[in-house]
Amino acid sequence: MKNTLIVAATIVSLLSGCAGMSKGQQTALGGVGGCAAGAALGILLGGGAKNAAIGCGAGAALGAATAYMLANDPYTQSVTQQANAWQQETGASTEVVKASQVVENGQNVQRIDSQKVVVPNEKMVSGKHLAPKAKQQLVNAKSQSLKVGGNVHVICPASATKTVLNDISNTGVTYTQEPTMQNGYVVVMSRNNEGVPL
Repeated sequence: MKNTLIVAATIVSLLSGCAGMSKGQQTALGGVGGCAAGAALGILLGGGAKNAAIGCGAGAALGAATAYMLANDPYTQSVTQQANAWQQETGASTEVVKASQVVENGQNVQRIDSQKVVVPNEKMVSGKHLAPKAKQQLVNAKSQSLKVGGNVHVICPASATKTVLNDISNTGVTYTQEPTMQNGYVVVMSRNNEGVPL
């Protein structure tokens, strides 16, 4: 059971970029991706072909189910697509901070409540100002958050300059400066009722 939960958690992370696809595409990719992830984890957790096969089977089922779970919620789709855009434009790493399972239209739906995007300093800042691509992503994130009922907040390192902080504020998103952070900026996208997870 423990191993199955590890497989499930890993597959949720791996398949977080599927929200823009059709349900059929998501299910197909979820099954294939889940099988691959499950097989790899099966080997790591127990070793041998048997565990790989078990992992593949469990992963395929979980992957297909997870893809469907992520498909039906507008907020989940929005933050997933934004996370993908951040990755493509800035090389950011992303992490689902909080997810919950609800029933929508008679189906169990896995929805994302909070998502983090970690952007390297050199991609967030250009010269003395906010980098153009990062600025555009923040503007987009703010615009999308208004449509789907969310908040966008940037956690800035101690080294962030007043000019960069002003640039962030001018995009319409809120920010805080964290004295213990030395590098990188964390963009937190969350539902209106979630606050800012740290």
